[in-house]
Amino acid sequence: MNGRDPKGSGRPRPSSLYTGTTKDVTTDAASTSGTIRIAEALLVAVAAALFAGAGQATYVVWRVFVMHAFSSETRDVAWMAPLSFAGFILPATLLAAGLVRLWPRLVSWRVVIVIPTAMALFGILLFAVRAIHPLALLALSLGLAIRLAFLYAAHRRRAVTLTGYVAAALASLLFAASVAVRGLPLMAEARARGAAAPESADQPNVLLIILDTVRAADMGLFGYFRDNTPQLARFAEEGVRFTRAIAPASWTLPTHASLFTGIDTRAALVGWQRSLSDSVVTLAEVLGRHGYVSAGFTANTFYTTWETGLSQGFSRWDDHAVSVKEIVWTSSLAQIPVVSGFLRADDWPGRWRALKAFELKLDRHLIHDRRPAAEISDHFLRWQESIKGRRFFAFVNLFDAHNPYVEPPGWTPKYGTSGSDHDTYDSSIAYMDDQLGRLFDTLRQRRVLDRTIVIVVSDHGEQFGEHGLVNHGNSLYMNTIHVPFLLRAPGGVPAGLTVDAPVPLSAVPATVLDLLGLDPAELLGQSLRPSWEGSLGGDSAYAVSWIERHPQGRKGDPATDGPMTSIVNGQYHWIRHANGRNELYAYREDSLETVDWQADSSMADVVAAFLRRAGMQWQP
Repeated sequence: MNGRDPKGSGRPRPSSLYTGTTKDVTTDAASTSGTIRIAEALLVAVAAALFAGAGQATYVVWRVFVMHAFSSETRDVAWMAPLSFAGFILPATLLAAGLVRLWPRLVSWRVVIVIPTAMALFGILLFAVRAIHPLALLALSLGLAIRLAFLYAAHRRRAVTLTGYVAAALASLLFAASVAVRGLPLMAEARARGAAAPESADQPNVLLIILDTVRAADMGLFGYFRDNTPQLARFAEEGVRFTRAIAPASWTLPTHASLFTGIDTRAALVGWQRSLSDSVVTLAEVLGRHGYVSAGFTANTFYTTWETGLSQGFSRWDDHAVSVKEIVWTSSLAQIPVVSGFLRADDWPGRWRALKAFELKLDRHLIHDRRPAAEISDHFLRWQESIKGRRFFAFVNLFDAHNPYVEPPGWTPKYGTSGSDHDTYDSSIAYMDDQLGRLFDTLRQRRVLDRTIVIVVSDHGEQFGEHGLVNHGNSLYMNTIHVPFLLRAPGGVPAGLTVDAPVPLSAVPATVLDLLGLDPAELLGQSLRPSWEGSLGGDSAYAVSWIERHPQGRKGDPATDGPMTSIVNGQYHWIRHANGRNELYAYREDSLETVDWQADSSMADVVAAFLRRAGMQWQP
């Protein structure tokens, strides 16, 4: 037959994607085989993984720096994404190549081109074109891959050479980008360390610890029935405990922005997809001008990462993990719910449920390797030791109490065996308390603790069915904004003092500058010094919280209707909804806020008085 048609017309027989029984249409020597070499299959797979990784990295750059939105990706996407794609594409390609060798008459070698190409295209389109149904993107990816396979077959020798060049170029480009992403910050940190001043009693170090999603109501330190914070209780005896600290918002990013700048959240510094502007002055920038080297260590990969703008002024920002797990999760193929559900399931029934659901649509927030308090604490302690007595400002975010509620690795469940979310939440608080005890003991042993101002707060609370709500960011009830606040500053604040007046977290930056002997006016907000000096009365104190409309909240959640405002004074908590509805609670006697006094006309004068002090008007 000699590869010609039976009539001997001399025309090549049409090639087939589905069978390996015919020879290629080209006269290239490389195409005279009906199968494909393993080395060639590997080259195609590697090129596809590099192409997909480069595409994903490009999407991240475009989304963050052009669209000014969040990508939820690690800065190391340039090298992690290709490795993750390779972890999926290489095995699939080798399996296809093996099938070709076993059954060359049934499986065409072109399938070895189609599979990696389709996987790479699908991975890129999943990220970049989320408005189109994933099944349509999958069909489009397969169609394009089949077309490219036929083009590859028609020019196989040149296609192999071009694939090699493309792979080498992409690898070089991604390597250079990865070196720049890691190398430039290291150089900046080295310069900051060199310019930092030594520790001194006059201007001590500053350590800001944020217990993400921890509400004061669930801490033994603040009267909870479970003794889950013994280490923090011991710590509180060495400083000031604020029992009515109010977060400026009920979700992470605006509260962190306020803690870093002193600006009230009503200024709308940040948003659900809006980062902190680099024109805003942060505490890290101010302290940097006064000889401090700074570093942030955060476990919150939702709203405290590099792309949120919170890192400005810090010489080091440690957010996403650098681990095998993080590499696996980086690519879009790993984030597909059917794949992620299979990988995360603890047993085969769970894996089967994930496969059966066959969900392809990516979630808004990507999965990342969750970093427990022990890891974050270790990173901070290693860094603190490495700066060799330089004056430092450090920020530490512990994320263990955030949903999804999971027991930290190696931690024995402390409360109950039911596995309920609330039990796990309380147990996670106990775990963070244990790790903070270890952190404080280490600093004490290093003789650093008594030369350091330490602030322990939370960014917001949590809801477990109160008012029919769960999680946070969707309301301004006290369970979401009443947070712990401890301040230890040897020689700066009295030990064992309790302040019961409501205080805003936006006062933290000015308070730090005041304690350091610097001008608090370098940042907005008022110092809390009057609170521990006894001149801040409960009648004059108030705290304001604000939240913008939640764009993707559950139907019926208050914040889905529009922005909300909340004001807390010494006795009452007032909430204004976007639709004009008001709520009023006597929160001291009614901690669960079950009785709404807003309809009681006798309360109008009381509420109007403290609203006027907050610069607002009473609207019954």
